Amino acid sequence: MIHSRAQAGKASPVLLGLVVLGLLAFLLVVDPLGLGLFESDSPQNAALPGDLLGADAPGGNADEAGANVEAMGLAGRYGEGDLGALRLRLVLMRGDARPALVGQLVTLTDRRGQTVAEVPSDAAGVVLFAQVMPARGYSLHIEGEQFSPVRLQGISVHPQATNDLGDIVLGKDVVIRGRVIDAAGRAVPGTNVSINTIVRGLASKGMLVYMAEQAATVPPPLVAATADGDGYFAISSIDDGVYSLLARQSGFASKLEADVIVARARGAELLTIVLGEGATMSGTVKGADGKPLIGAQVFAVAGGRRMSMARNLQREVGITDAKGAYSIDTLSPGDSYRSGVVAEGYAPVYDVNETEVKGNLVRDFTLVKGGNLTGVVTDEATGKPVVGARVAVYVGEMGWGGRVEAGAKAAADVRQTDEQGRFYFAAISPGPVSSAVVQASGYVSESFSAFPPPGNSWPSVEAEATTEVVVVLKRGGSVRGIVKTAEGGTPVQGAEVTIMQTGWAAMASMWVGTPSGVTGADGVYVLTGVTPGTYRLLAVAGGFSPPGGEEGVEITIGEGGGAVERDLELIAAGSVTGTIRDPAGEPIAGGRIRIRPGPTEGEGGRGGRRGANMAREILTSGTRPADRTDESGVYRLEGLGTDTMWVVQAESDEYVSGESKPFKLAAGELKELDITMLPGGSLRGVVVGESGQRLAGARVQVGRLPDELLGRSRISGWEAQRAFDGDVIVTDEEGRFFAPNLKPGRQLVRATKDDYVAHFKRNISIAPGQAFENYTIALNRGEIIEGVVLGADGRPVPRATVSVTTDPNPGGEQEADTGNETEDVEPTMFARADEQGRFKIENIKPGVYNVVVWFANGHKGWMRDNSEAAMHRNVSIPGEPQNFKLEKADPAAA
Repeated sequence: MIHSRAQAGKASPVLLGLVVLGLLAFLLVVDPLGLGLFESDSPQNAALPGDLLGADAPGGNADEAGANVEAMGLAGRYGEGDLGALRLRLVLMRGDARPALVGQLVTLTDRRGQTVAEVPSDAAGVVLFAQVMPARGYSLHIEGEQFSPVRLQGISVHPQATNDLGDIVLGKDVVIRGRVIDAAGRAVPGTNVSINTIVRGLASKGMLVYMAEQAATVPPPLVAATADGDGYFAISSIDDGVYSLLARQSGFASKLEADVIVARARGAELLTIVLGEGATMSGTVKGADGKPLIGAQVFAVAGGRRMSMARNLQREVGITDAKGAYSIDTLSPGDSYRSGVVAEGYAPVYDVNETEVKGNLVRDFTLVKGGNLTGVVTDEATGKPVVGARVAVYVGEMGWGGRVEAGAKAAADVRQTDEQGRFYFAAISPGPVSSAVVQASGYVSESFSAFPPPGNSWPSVEAEATTEVVVVLKRGGSVRGIVKTAEGGTPVQGAEVTIMQTGWAAMASMWVGTPSGVTGADGVYVLTGVTPGTYRLLAVAGGFSPPGGEEGVEITIGEGGGAVERDLELIAAGSVTGTIRDPAGEPIAGGRIRIRPGPTEGEGGRGGRRGANMAREILTSGTRPADRTDESGVYRLEGLGTDTMWVVQAESDEYVSGESKPFKLAAGELKELDITMLPGGSLRGVVVGESGQRLAGARVQVGRLPDELLGRSRISGWEAQRAFDGDVIVTDEEGRFFAPNLKPGRQLVRATKDDYVAHFKRNISIAPGQAFENYTIALNRGEIIEGVVLGADGRPVPRATVSVTTDPNPGGEQEADTGNETEDVEPTMFARADEQGRFKIENIKPGVYNVVVWFANGHKGWMRDNSEAAMHRNVSIPGEPQNFKLEKADPAAA
């Protein structure tokens, strides 16, 4: 059976803009395939065990309520016996061998650069600095003929403790070195450590092609290394820049370190990577006939918060055996993933919804035979085939405004046309073609979409059938010119030139792509396939600011198309330098410095500038400059554009992240900007059960309570959850946990474990540099509430969202503060009904609650309609099952 439709992209720019706005709303809320397109690039803090941070330093004692805590800084007591020590071992990198380096002199300096001691390595390569004054900011200097010079900065020595840096791997051109350990501080040998290049420059592709390419295949890493028997690894021969690092070992949760900075002038980055206990997803893959599928690839795609459009997609993989069984044991407990399956002869699919993984998640898959999607791309004027056109499709449910059905599947893929202008997607997932983009050099890109319904969407793909389309592309105008310096007129090689629509229409370019090109040695650029209209020309080149300032260079293509000549002049970019210090004015060495765009005019309003700025940020390429501070705490960032506001961000392992006020640079300006950072606090404790037994595998999160929630009598888990940066600390065999580098202030502490009531409190405050010790979290067994959600006709309502809360007015205005602030925060307790309308909410603390149906397809819920039928008040738990009979929703409102 063949379904055929001839298609020429006829969506108007306004319509296309509306389509893209809807798609962007979807991307922001639903995030198909787990790409996390608009996530920030903020790195996640590692939960280091105490022996690595010297956290045996004395601190106060605290009972569960957090009382009687004594703040103790690193330099707290300097009496007899309060000195600390620093230890390391030197080894040479010689292929796969790691021999100890004997007799190598190592110099220890304080934060002022004064030499504290010089010690040679012994017969085992060990260097021990004993009797060292407790302080932050020490540096180590190692120089020799057999290896590149090494400087290790930002080292702390704690009183009555030895800070063991472990093996320092020395070699030529080593730029990243470190060790992989587990939560208890033990080495994890054999860990694969891969370095990946930041993905930039999406102008010519657009989002759909990017999504399709990432879903189809993950590019190999730039370089990889394997941790040795003691967990140590070293990476060499990488250019200066910003990279992402992924550590993976069977049985452990894979760890992504975002924005690893390589700056050779500052020495090699020293990393400690802590791998927590891995969660497992396992099951079987079968065909529709029930027979096991051998060699199928099952993917678990990391959820949106862990990924960014600036990084490659992270996928954990399992391969089915002779019985069709698979197992993936490198997932992170408490994280959410989208699953996908690829098997020869069957339609590859991915979940649209995320699934939270706790312990062992069982997922069985039954694959169906896919359909075929084929077509031909021709030239509108000549009717001849267009060779090498790029065709990207998204098949399956996309959702609208975040409304995605439970269990929804989707697939994205990309192909190129052959010599006859034909493309062919074999065994593609059956379902609606939610979006398609066709691109070819010299032609106007065409977009086909089911949102909103203009009637230009491709027909649906049906299983074991062939759907055929015809796409007609039309030639566009061209823009040509020379990119040169404003002073002297020297051609600029390697400049990326992009054309972008103005106002909100710029968002369309993000989805379908836009003409772009790179200048050669003569500075010439050529952009083709440009439709009539008014545009902004953007040019990005290292060391220069984009021409035309924040607005870019305006250019108009007439209705007749044709060629337009426009040269672009670049002015010198600005630079920023400064010193990073602690509150006492002492420099912080080894700090990580990054730059990000600051607020711009019109942001938050409804003007076109907001859309244009977002599009510019994504469409223009180039990794932003980054640096690490030297021994004097000095950094320097060069090549910053003068067309936007900037903010400098500073991070260091034992200090709270700091940032500058927004600023703007003039052409060639060198701006001096200092930042003061506060020392981070830490929280160490233990999780116990009802009888006092230590609980291993409990999940702990710690974060500073947002200012707007201070003083509130009542806080819900929905509100408080944003205080956490995403890190989940898993307790070790003894139930212990350690949370470092906490922002000073009132803290939120959340601990969960299967079959226990969540501990969620705001009962401690931590001062800058304070080590809060002996915090005990007691977990109790919880209760269950069950029930059924039915419609007015008595039929079950599947996938309804049901919640339990003590809030007397859920989702409404907060009750007036009574001044009686409690230490508790109510955790989120909810579940979704199954296909029979049944729900079960677990781990509830006994008490009296309101049971609420928030959403229910086609029926009135509490969130939007405040339907009393969707609310059962004053329900005792444990107690009787709660059965709902909802009112039917107004079709116009639904």
